[in-house]
Amino acid sequence: MRLFFLPFLALMIFCFLFITSPNDTDNIKLMYYAYAGAVVVISAWMAKLIVRYRKLQSIVGLAVLACIASGVLSIVKVAVMSWRIFSPEEIEVGTFARTLPAKSLFLTGQNHNQPVLCFAGKSIVLGYDFWIVSHGYERSRYDAVLRDLKKMYAGGPQAEALLQKYGVKYVYIGPPERTELHANSGYFDTHHAVVFRNKEMTIYEARAL
Repeated sequence: MRLFFLPFLALMIFCFLFITSPNDTDNIKLMYYAYAGAVVVISAWMAKLIVRYRKLQSIVGLAVLACIASGVLSIVKVAVMSWRIFSPEEIEVGTFARTLPAKSLFLTGQNHNQPVLCFAGKSIVLGYDFWIVSHGYERSRYDAVLRDLKKMYAGGPQAEALLQKYGVKYVYIGPPERTELHANSGYFDTHHAVVFRNKEMTIYEARAL
């Protein structure tokens, strides 16, 4: 059993010494394998204790319950939790975005549940930073595009030049774009055509001025 556990132990040590991806917390994905090996060893050890020392059966039983208690509590918690990923308004705007040309590029915010991206599968200028950076893209490159994105949302001649540079066909403005990127809705209302609007979101067609 010791020989069996050696590769798993080596993997555990490796995970604490080396980072295997740009996001260091991704090491936990390898640690799961080390954990699986440890479960086999500990289970075998507990089984031997029961066979050799009958008086320890109740203690081993309590230890087993303690080992699985956190997992059971986690399942119970998740079973009663309810998280809303998309509001009715986001579902509405995402459904509309499906009707727009397939290869249209959208200017949007970087929230991970962006409805144009999630419901319509449209391309966007810049996505969720954690996903992009953790897959190996340079942070400096991401930040440079983000600066341009904020300039586009600010409106004005510089925004128009950047919209053309990136090939943006539609501009999406919702709550995240207003609060996080300070989108200038008034500018887009007067300079670009509204193709969709509900009480929270607006899609503009980016037209050359």
